[in-house]
Amino acid sequence: SLLSQALCGCPVNVPTLDNRTVNLTTQDIFRPGMKRRVTGEGLPLPKSPDRRGDLIVEYEVKFPERLKSA
Repeated sequence: SLLSQALCGCPVNVPTLDNRTVNLTTQDIFRPGMKRRVTGEGLPLPKSPDRRGDLIVEYEVKFPERLKSA
C-alpha cells in the first residue's frame, strides 16, 4: 500500500530537466519537505560542461484528511 511505502521506503523515479530519469531508493520515512542530494546527477556546470552538479530532490507529501475504517 502507499502508506507502507511511505513508511518503509520505496523506489522513486525522478525526471530531470534534460529528459533523463534518476532512480532513487530510500529506507527513510518520507516527511513533508524532505530533501535528498544526488551527487553528479544535476545540470552540467557552466565552466565545466563535462561535469554535472548535484540534483536536489524535494519530496511533496500529501496526507489524507481521513482514512476509511476497515
